[in-house]
Amino acid sequence: MSRAKIDLFIAHWATILNPSKITWILDNDDCETERLIQELKLRNEHSVVDLTSRENCYAFFSNQNDVARMESQTFICYDDDDDDDDRDNTDAGPLNNSRPYGECLSEMTELLGGVMTYRTMYVIPFCLGSIGNKYSRYGIQITDSEYACINMKIMCRVGQRVLDAMDAMDDASAAAAAAASFVPCIHSVGKCDFKNMAWPNSDKKYICHFMDKQNPFIISYGSGYGGNALLSKKCFALRVASAIGRREGWMAEHCLLLKMTAPSREVKYIVAAFPSACGKTNLAMITPCKELMDDGWKFETLGDDIVWMHSIDGKLYAQNVENGFFGVAPGTGARTNPHAITALSKNCIFTNCATYTNDAGATDVWWEGLTASPPASFTNWKGVKNTLPAAHSNARYTCPIQNCPILAPEYEDLVPIHAIIFGGRRKTTIPLVTKAATAKRGIYFGATLSSEETSANMDATVGNIRFDPMAMRPFIGYNVCDYFQHWSDMMESLTTTPAVEFYLVNWFRKDADTDRFIWSGFSDNSKILKWIFSNSRETNVVNPFGFGEHPRKEDVYIDDDAEWEKLFLISRDELLKFNVDVKAFFDRLDDSSRAAHKVPDFLRAELDELNANANAP
Repeated sequence: MSRAKIDLFIAHWATILNPSKITWILDNDDCETERLIQELKLRNEHSVVDLTSRENCYAFFSNQNDVARMESQTFICYDDDDDDDDRDNTDAGPLNNSRPYGECLSEMTELLGGVMTYRTMYVIPFCLGSIGNKYSRYGIQITDSEYACINMKIMCRVGQRVLDAMDAMDDASAAAAAAASFVPCIHSVGKCDFKNMAWPNSDKKYICHFMDKQNPFIISYGSGYGGNALLSKKCFALRVASAIGRREGWMAEHCLLLKMTAPSREVKYIVAAFPSACGKTNLAMITPCKELMDDGWKFETLGDDIVWMHSIDGKLYAQNVENGFFGVAPGTGARTNPHAITALSKNCIFTNCATYTNDAGATDVWWEGLTASPPASFTNWKGVKNTLPAAHSNARYTCPIQNCPILAPEYEDLVPIHAIIFGGRRKTTIPLVTKAATAKRGIYFGATLSSEETSANMDATVGNIRFDPMAMRPFIGYNVCDYFQHWSDMMESLTTTPAVEFYLVNWFRKDADTDRFIWSGFSDNSKILKWIFSNSRETNVVNPFGFGEHPRKEDVYIDDDAEWEKLFLISRDELLKFNVDVKAFFDRLDDSSRAAHKVPDFLRAELDELNANANAP
């Protein structure tokens, strides 16, 4: 990587942004973080709160119009004049918002003109994946937000060692040099009362991905919130990386990565895709239930949110590309995720949580679910005393991955994948766990993944059911129909046995009479993981409509026939209704796509087979 290219990028944007000074984030130490915190406090003393009850931890409170991803203001921009080959002749597709490339770039450049006058322009070199690994990628983010800098330092490998690794690639092979080329990431909180606002942000907000074949880049304007400001995360690691992966034959996916060790010491790894706020982090840091713990089962995390998957010598491998957790705080407690609670003791950032003074006189944070009841006296995330809700429903913690007490030693490595799990939040229809008989049925499970919407997206209608393919609906950087085909191509490239297995899970089925969850979830989900680790087709229960295979009662420690039926049975009417919804979803994707981009035939064939089974006498 020629330093001249980096310097040219910095100089170009410095001319547009006109900062008062340029500061590189290179040290990656606590002193550097403290300097950033002091800059915030000098500008506005109310912008950050020291959490004296925790080591080197801070609390931030966003503007109320800047609390989550903004899918309606997130755009994928392809240049129709780009001279691409057939494989790259794509578009944003029906699930993305798109804008004309030139028009969008012109508007973003105009908005950014002079926006950093009297501000510091921070430059953050970062790496997704372990530094120096040929499967990793590099980026450089420009930002005027100290909050973004501090979070990036937790979530990524950043600093001088990243620049050194990029420089070391100068004399490498062409393929390695391509992998070392960086993705430019330009971020600003926008035109606003920067000096006096505790949380600077603009009324206008745009998150734009410019999908050049050779040099993709990202511009985010107006928002200081995590996923909109930490451009390494959803913007680069998923949207941009998914498009790069399609061209190069790998996948960027919204998945946790978990290591499972049986009492026999046999080890298997799984990836699991869940929409936001559907239990992904809880599963990534799962504690075995008592029965499995007594038997000697062990679960360790390698990552909770984003993996890149590669076909290597005919076998599927995955790596976590992040270096931290950006988790939803509400609902996280000693019962639901004790390992996360342990991890949050030092070097963490908390956003939109309540604060209070504990019995020892130290300042701490609180959110719904942390304990059974709130502190006697607290200040909620809006700055109001003793008023619930204490935390925003999408309040977050940013935590170094090294804090996790069950971090697998190989968390920076690519590991071989045994199973792929898809999971949504559904009250009915979808069973507790289903094994796909074939890879195509497994991809169908992922393509038709549906879930109740959550507050992780500001534009969501909470509770509304929407299809969220592979939990990637907001994050696919190209046409979803091509994305489905890429999944099929990747699975067909695998030649080693045993084959990767596919599962669909649903922890959230409810009793129709009581509206209570039937499955206890949390640590009991380890029972499902054990079955996934060791299930056998000879003992599995086959769904009467050919939907897939289920465990027996004893395989998941269920004694009661009625309880098993509530968790696993699908009525004919439910399945037929779901099939109608799937067809409508597929039809909308076809109708909204160009002629070259249609739902693959194999997915239509899976739907036809399920319909035929459900309609059979």
